[in-house]
Amino acid sequence: MMDIEISNDALKWLRQFMKLHHFGDFDQAIDQLILNHKAWNKKLGAGFGDVTIKEAQRLVHELEKQKGFGHRLEDKMIWMTEEFGEVAHAFKHKNHIAMAEELIDMFFFIASMLAILKADGDVIFLTKLSRNNKRSPVVKKGEFHFDRD
Repeated sequence: MMDIEISNDALKWLRQFMKLHHFGDFDQAIDQLILNHKAWNKKLGAGFGDVTIKEAQRLVHELEKQKGFGHRLEDKMIWMTEEFGEVAHAFKHKNHIAMAEELIDMFFFIASMLAILKADGDVIFLTKLSRNNKRSPVVKKGEFHFDRD
Protein backbone atom coordinates (compact mmCIF):
# COMPACT_ATOMS: atom_id res chain seq x y z
CA MET A 1 0.00 0.00 0.00
CA MET A 2 1.33 3.44 -0.92
CA ASP A 3 1.22 6.51 1.31
CA ILE A 4 -0.93 9.26 -0.14
CA GLU A 5 -2.34 12.50 1.17
CA ILE A 6 -6.08 12.76 0.78
CA SER A 7 -8.34 15.70 1.57
CA ASN A 8 -11.40 15.48 3.81
CA ASP A 9 -13.63 16.05 0.76
CA ALA A 10 -11.92 13.18 -1.06
CA LEU A 11 -12.35 10.92 1.98
CA LYS A 12 -16.05 11.81 2.18
CA TRP A 13 -16.42 11.07 -1.54
CA LEU A 14 -14.57 7.75 -1.11
CA ARG A 15 -16.82 6.72 1.78
CA GLN A 16 -19.89 7.43 -0.37
CA PHE A 17 -18.30 5.53 -3.29
CA MET A 18 -17.65 2.56 -0.99
CA LYS A 19 -21.24 2.56 0.25
CA LEU A 20 -22.74 2.98 -3.23
CA HIS A 21 -20.65 0.14 -4.70
CA HIS A 22 -20.85 -2.07 -1.60
CA PHE A 23 -17.16 -2.03 -0.68
CA GLY A 24 -16.69 -2.85 2.98
CA ASP A 25 -12.95 -2.39 2.94
CA PHE A 26 -11.17 0.94 2.39
CA ASP A 27 -8.14 -0.74 0.76
CA GLN A 28 -10.40 -2.73 -1.58
CA ALA A 29 -12.15 0.47 -2.71
CA ILE A 30 -8.83 2.26 -3.28
CA ASP A 31 -7.48 -0.73 -5.24
CA GLN A 32 -10.60 -0.72 -7.46
CA LEU A 33 -10.28 3.01 -8.12
CA ILE A 34 -6.60 2.58 -9.01
CA LEU A 35 -7.41 -0.34 -11.34
CA ASN A 36 -10.13 1.72 -13.04
CA HIS A 37 -7.73 4.62 -13.44
CA LYS A 38 -4.98 2.39 -14.91
CA ALA A 39 -7.45 0.74 -17.31
CA TRP A 40 -8.64 4.10 -18.62
CA ASN A 41 -5.11 5.45 -18.88
CA LYS A 42 -4.16 2.40 -20.96
CA LYS A 43 -7.27 2.73 -23.16
CA LEU A 44 -6.89 6.47 -23.66
CA GLY A 45 -3.11 6.61 -23.74
CA ALA A 46 -3.30 9.61 -21.43
CA GLY A 47 -4.28 10.69 -17.93
CA PHE A 48 -7.87 11.52 -16.98
CA GLY A 49 -7.08 15.23 -17.11
CA ASP A 50 -6.28 14.95 -20.80
CA VAL A 51 -9.80 14.02 -21.93
CA THR A 52 -11.38 16.86 -23.87
CA ILE A 53 -15.05 17.24 -24.72
CA LYS A 54 -14.23 16.22 -28.29
CA GLU A 55 -12.40 13.12 -27.01
CA ALA A 56 -15.39 12.33 -24.77
CA GLN A 57 -17.63 12.57 -27.84
CA ARG A 58 -15.43 10.00 -29.59
CA LEU A 59 -15.30 7.68 -26.57
CA VAL A 60 -19.07 7.80 -26.04
CA HIS A 61 -19.66 7.17 -29.76
CA GLU A 62 -17.29 4.19 -29.59
CA LEU A 63 -19.09 2.81 -26.53
CA GLU A 64 -22.49 3.24 -28.17
CA LYS A 65 -21.26 1.44 -31.29
CA GLN A 66 -19.91 -1.45 -29.18
CA LYS A 67 -23.20 -1.76 -27.29
CA GLY A 68 -25.40 -1.38 -30.38
CA PHE A 69 -27.15 1.78 -29.15
CA GLY A 70 -29.25 3.83 -31.56
CA HIS A 71 -28.28 7.24 -32.84
CA ARG A 72 -31.59 9.10 -32.98
CA LEU A 73 -31.41 12.57 -31.47
CA GLU A 74 -35.02 12.30 -30.27
CA ASP A 75 -34.22 9.16 -28.25
CA LYS A 76 -31.15 10.77 -26.69
CA MET A 77 -33.24 13.76 -25.56
CA ILE A 78 -35.81 11.51 -23.89
CA TRP A 79 -33.18 9.34 -22.17
CA MET A 80 -31.29 12.41 -20.98
CA THR A 81 -34.51 13.71 -19.41
CA GLU A 82 -34.77 10.45 -17.48
CA GLU A 83 -31.19 10.89 -16.27
CA PHE A 84 -32.10 14.40 -15.07
CA GLY A 85 -34.84 12.82 -12.96
CA GLU A 86 -32.20 10.54 -11.44
CA VAL A 87 -30.04 13.59 -10.64
CA ALA A 88 -33.04 15.19 -8.92
CA HIS A 89 -33.71 11.98 -6.96
CA ALA A 90 -30.07 11.86 -5.78
CA PHE A 91 -30.24 15.56 -4.87
CA LYS A 92 -33.42 14.97 -2.84
CA HIS A 93 -31.62 12.24 -0.88
CA LYS A 94 -28.41 14.32 -0.53
CA ASN A 95 -26.39 11.61 -2.28
CA HIS A 96 -23.64 13.61 -3.94
CA ILE A 97 -21.86 10.60 -5.41
CA ALA A 98 -25.01 9.37 -7.14
CA MET A 99 -25.70 12.93 -8.28
CA ALA A 100 -22.22 13.20 -9.82
CA GLU A 101 -22.59 9.85 -11.58
CA GLU A 102 -26.02 10.77 -12.98
CA LEU A 103 -24.66 14.14 -14.16
CA ILE A 104 -21.95 12.23 -16.01
CA ASP A 105 -24.66 10.03 -17.55
CA MET A 106 -26.28 13.26 -18.76
CA PHE A 107 -22.91 14.38 -20.11
CA PHE A 108 -22.68 11.08 -22.03
CA PHE A 109 -25.95 11.97 -23.78
CA ILE A 110 -24.73 15.52 -24.42
CA ALA A 111 -21.47 14.20 -25.90
CA SER A 112 -23.44 11.74 -28.02
CA MET A 113 -25.79 14.44 -29.30
CA LEU A 114 -22.86 16.74 -30.10
CA ALA A 115 -21.33 13.90 -32.12
CA ILE A 116 -24.62 13.33 -33.98
CA LEU A 117 -24.73 17.06 -34.78
CA LYS A 118 -21.10 16.83 -35.92
CA ALA A 119 -20.26 19.67 -33.54
CA ASP A 120 -16.83 20.10 -31.97
CA GLY A 121 -17.66 20.21 -28.25
CA ASP A 122 -14.41 21.98 -27.37
CA VAL A 123 -15.01 24.83 -29.83
CA ILE A 124 -18.68 25.15 -28.87
CA PHE A 125 -17.81 25.20 -25.15
CA LEU A 126 -15.13 27.88 -25.53
CA THR A 127 -17.32 29.98 -27.83
CA LYS A 128 -20.25 29.79 -25.42
CA LEU A 129 -17.99 30.52 -22.43
CA SER A 130 -16.65 33.61 -24.18
CA ARG A 131 -20.17 34.77 -25.06
CA ASN A 132 -21.41 34.20 -21.48
CA ASN A 133 -18.42 36.11 -20.14
CA LYS A 134 -19.65 39.20 -22.01
CA ARG A 135 -23.24 38.88 -20.77
CA SER A 136 -24.64 40.63 -17.71
CA PRO A 137 -26.08 38.73 -14.74
CA VAL A 138 -29.70 39.36 -13.85
CA VAL A 139 -31.10 38.55 -10.41
CA LYS A 140 -34.66 37.20 -10.30
CA LYS A 141 -36.13 36.04 -6.99
CA GLY A 142 -32.65 35.67 -5.48
CA GLU A 143 -31.35 33.53 -8.35
CA PHE A 144 -28.75 34.66 -10.86
CA HIS A 145 -29.34 34.26 -14.59
CA PHE A 146 -27.77 35.75 -17.68
CA ASP A 147 -29.59 38.38 -19.70
CA ARG A 148 -30.76 37.34 -23.14
CA ASP A 149 -28.22 37.33 -25.99
